[in-house]
Amino acid sequence: MDRSPVVGVFYFFWIYYEISTGKLSKDGLLNMIMIMGAIYMATVFMYIYVEKHYGRKEKTSVEK
Repeated sequence: MDRSPVVGVFYFFWIYYEISTGKLSKDGLLNMIMIMGAIYMATVFMYIYVEKHYGRKEKTSVEK
């Protein structure tokens, strides 16, 4: 099961909570969004790469 959407929703609500409690400034928010976005995209790309190369090898009969 792909957990990426769950992680994205968790990040969104966590950032929203930080803003609503007033612990986060605008600059800190931008930095956090950039860092979280980079981590999120890296996780998604790693998941896709692993699925393509290492996962589902027993299901596909196409071999190079």
